[in-house]
Amino acid sequence: MAIMKISPAEKSLTLKIVQWNIKDDYAKDEMFKKANDAHRTFKSKLNKDFFEKHDNNPRSKFSFVDMTHWDEFVARCRSEEFQLRSAKAKASARKNKNPSRLGRTGLADREDTWRGEWDQLVLQHPWLSVIQNDRSKTYALAHLPKDKTTLGARKLTEYMEGTLRQLAEKEQKMLEDGTYLTVGRDPITQVFGKEHGGRTRGWLPLLE
Repeated sequence: MAIMKISPAEKSLTLKIVQWNIKDDYAKDEMFKKANDAHRTFKSKLNKDFFEKHDNNPRSKFSFVDMTHWDEFVARCRSEEFQLRSAKAKASARKNKNPSRLGRTGLADREDTWRGEWDQLVLQHPWLSVIQNDRSKTYALAHLPKDKTTLGARKLTEYMEGTLRQLAEKEQKMLEDGTYLTVGRDPITQVFGKEHGGRTRGWLPLLE
C-alpha cells in the first residue's frame, strides 16, 4: 500500500510514495492516521515558521519542498476562508485557561516518559504522592508547561494545583466508599463529568 494521496490544494511538500506490505487493516489505519498527523503538523509548522513571517523560502530549511506546491499552500493560507478559520482558532485558544501542552503523539504510548515526569513533579511537590490514579497523573502532565530552568521538568501551575487537589480529594472519597474500581468511573469523570473524545486525546483513555 502507499501513503494516501493529498489533493493538490493541500500539498505543501513533495510526498514520497512508500510501499508497504501490511495485511492487517488495523495496522493500515494506524499508518494512515500517522501519515495524516505528520502532514498536518508539517503544514502547521510551514504556516507558523514561514508564511506568517513572510518568508517565501521554505527550502532554506526543508530542501524537499516543491515550490509549486508551496505557491498553492500560500494561496490557500491567504484565502478568506482560511484566515477566518485561523482567527477563530486563535481566539478560542486565548480563552483556554488550561490548554493541552502535548504534541500529536501524546503520552499514552510513552509510559516511561510520563512516569518519570510525574516522579519529578512529586519531588517538587510531595503532597502529589497521594494521587494514585494514572489518568489523573497524565491529565495533569498533559496540561503542564515545561520549566526550562529545571531541564524540562513540568511546572505546576496555580490552576492545575487546584484541579489536582480536587482529583486527589475525589480519589480518596472513591477509595473510601468502594466506587474507585467501578467500571467507567474514575476521579476524572467524577470531577469533570462524562467522558468525551477531545478530553482524552494524547493521554490515557478511560477503561470501560
